Amino acid sequence: MNTKWTLMAALGLMVACNGDKDPSQTEYIDTGVSGEGEGEGEGEGEGDCEVVIAELTPESGATGVYYRDNFEVTFDEDASALGAAASLVDGAGTELGVTMAFDDTGFKATLSPASPLEADTDYTLTVEVCQDSASVIFTTSEYGASLGVDAGELAGNTYNFSLGGAEYTKPEGLGPVLASFLTEPLLIGVNTVDGDNIHILGTQGTESGGEVIPNPAYDVWDFGNATLDGAYFLSSPTNIELGYDCATIPIYDFTLQGTFAADGSSIGGGSATGLGDSRYMGCLIGAGSDPAALCNYAAAVGFTCEECPDGNPYCLTIEAWFDPAPLLPDVTLTLP
Repeated sequence: MNTKWTLMAALGLMVACNGDKDPSQTEYIDTGVSGEGEGEGEGEGEGDCEVVIAELTPESGATGVYYRDNFEVTFDEDASALGAAASLVDGAGTELGVTMAFDDTGFKATLSPASPLEADTDYTLTVEVCQDSASVIFTTSEYGASLGVDAGELAGNTYNFSLGGAEYTKPEGLGPVLASFLTEPLLIGVNTVDGDNIHILGTQGTESGGEVIPNPAYDVWDFGNATLDGAYFLSSPTNIELGYDCATIPIYDFTLQGTFAADGSSIGGGSATGLGDSRYMGCLIGAGSDPAALCNYAAAVGFTCEECPDGNPYCLTIEAWFDPAPLLPDVTLTLP
């Protein structure tokens, strides 16, 4: 399928649907409501309150929930001043702290555990508001368990992150556009290990003969050292440059985080953030070399480009969440 027309169709659909934005597409306001019931009884009295819980995630029975995930609750009306409370209990009956932070509509709130959960563990999440309550039972994934191998054995490992299969939560509403052209693999490797410090490298990959290998047309990026927290890591911000078809896409302060499987065979819960420079992407949507092309489309769906480090207004904050990244057994990244 022609890439230009795929992108144009996606953009056209987003423009048409812009008048029906999800209430989650807003900034969060921390109200300080917690699982201990702070603020209960404030606002309307329970007898006058008819608000109900419309949705609670994760779904009950969900498995493979990442141990560092936050959760969400949606109400059928503004519940921010109604003393809503949340609690989180593990399979042994131990209650964990959880904070509730409403968005600026009051219809939706993010539920944040006070600390990372345990791997392969059952939990019950409950939310109460006025006369209504909802509970879900879920199980965390394998990620979050302690490394079962010596950290030194990670040296030389390279993992395949799927850019095309990622969920792009920022820029809000433009995720399908990004996923349609950021299709080449992102390779992340462990160069050296010194105690709890791992030296992280990365590059753009390509497919050759059915195998994923580093693309020789692109540099190897040096993310410097990251500290292992159990099996979890967070890279240092690094400027990288992705390429697709006719466009070069600089991403400033690109930061990657994830958790190694206990045996080092994959990285789960991977996510990345950065400031993407869109000025060279006009050719991808049939707009030639116009540096403002993608920003003009972003404006049509209600988003404004940000200032890039050089002062030009062509950048967009990017946030991506990846499926588990498998180990590439025959690939090792090294600095030139």
